[in-house]
Amino acid sequence: MPSIIATPVPAAGYVLIMVNWSATPAVTFVKTVRIAADGTETTVRPNTSSDSSGDYMELSGGVAILYDTEAPFDVSLTYRTEALSGSTATATSSEVILQAGGTIWLRDPLYPAGNRKITLGTNAPLPECIPGEGIFFRSMDDEGFASQTVNTTINNGPDPIPQVYVRGARTSGLNLICRTFADRDLMRALLANGTVLLLDLPPKYGYDRRYISIGDVPISRSSRNFARQWSLMSLPYVIVGMPFGLGFGVLGTRWVDLCVPNGGLYNTYADATAAGVTWEQLLLGYGSTAGLSPGWRTWAMVLTDFASWTAVNSGTRDWEDLLEGR
Repeated sequence: MPSIIATPVPAAGYVLIMVNWSATPAVTFVKTVRIAADGTETTVRPNTSSDSSGDYMELSGGVAILYDTEAPFDVSLTYRTEALSGSTATATSSEVILQAGGTIWLRDPLYPAGNRKITLGTNAPLPECIPGEGIFFRSMDDEGFASQTVNTTINNGPDPIPQVYVRGARTSGLNLICRTFADRDLMRALLANGTVLLLDLPPKYGYDRRYISIGDVPISRSSRNFARQWSLMSLPYVIVGMPFGLGFGVLGTRWVDLCVPNGGLYNTYADATAAGVTWEQLLLGYGSTAGLSPGWRTWAMVLTDFASWTAVNSGTRDWEDLLEGR
């Protein structure tokens, strides 16, 4: 039987998903489905080799590790794994909740390594006084709901004849404050690919989560004293549909993250091999200091599933299985 484990990592804004089909060698491609509390199902975006549909991810040794970087915040979620062929079996994870912590998230579904948390409130000290980073919410522009109907005038008639079309997508703008030059550059990096982003705001503000295409971005300084690093950034956008394509990888798991100058722990792949690092560990971020380690289970959490160590030891699990929640 297959197994699937979902682990929310709120500090990084994603859910880590580990799928195991090693007991069924006939299965080579599997799909992971996110299930919301209301029953809505959404295919989780694969982050490596997929089938022609782009929904089913290729297994390696019967295992797949992927990250749901588009999971909605602060709601109940479960995940199901199912095979493209070779088995009709499925498995469903335990319920998880990805907590936003009352903040705003701006995420790139295709290049999630640049995802940014946006803090509400700007009561931080001047950058030149106390070091630190921060990207802060300033405001949202009024929403526009543009008409696409063409009103055509006719000869000798006072009233135009409308050629009716559905209204265009809603438009607005997200206005931010970047505390330091480094924060400004992080936002530039997030915007550099020009891809569609996913904006999540706390529900109390009355904005639904939205995929947005961002237009020209003006950046201005908040002080005439240019030694002060505060910058203002405006992101005008139009709401669009979900983008298609594979995810490029979360921070700490990409090839570029494994190099020493970029926070990696090894100079060469030979060094990583000599250290006994596995591919699975690299995909979990253990080859880099740039990413975030998932919150693994403690012994107290293990005891909620097993009455004693004897009960644990009677199965087929090892220490790594217990740590990762299997």
